[in-house]
Amino acid sequence: MRYAGVRADTVSARSGALTLRTGTEAEEGKPALVLSGGDTPNLVFGLYQGSGTVAPLMTVAANGNLTIEGSFSGRMPAGSTLVASGTATDGMLLPLPSGITPEQVADGRVVIHVQLTPRTPPLPDTTLYSPVEATVDADRRVRCRVRLYDPLANPATVVDQPGAVDFLVVATVAPTNGGG
Repeated sequence: MRYAGVRADTVSARSGALTLRTGTEAEEGKPALVLSGGDTPNLVFGLYQGSGTVAPLMTVAANGNLTIEGSFSGRMPAGSTLVASGTATDGMLLPLPSGITPEQVADGRVVIHVQLTPRTPPLPDTTLYSPVEATVDADRRVRCRVRLYDPLANPATVVDQPGAVDFLVVATVAPTNGGG
């Protein structure tokens, strides 16, 4: 039986994109690696779709940015920092950054830092707003209460109600016992 192969220092594509696949034909659900040039050069690993295109699972852009469609797992070196941010209302559980588990936080492998900023709701011009409480407990549950006061209302009343915060959760991988 004869085999054919390539021994080359350079492999180039006439179309501006080079595709590597595991079979002789593009087959739905099978892996492919696509290196493309042009206006937005990138490297894509993904699976063939029925249309013959590749659905990206991992993309490396020309500027070095890495995009992963699934979750990331693996060893992160000590001092690595991951971030999650957004808006949460009173009683919500703050999310951990992608790739961080509650077990890693509980056993001290990851240290969490949280910053909350009370969010001012849209209010009538005469209503005064004051945050009363904006905290997060050890379980990452938000506690946010705000006070509204309209001095021109008849009768003037003070109302305390649940509020919202903008949050920033920073997760830092702690050093290992070996000083890592």
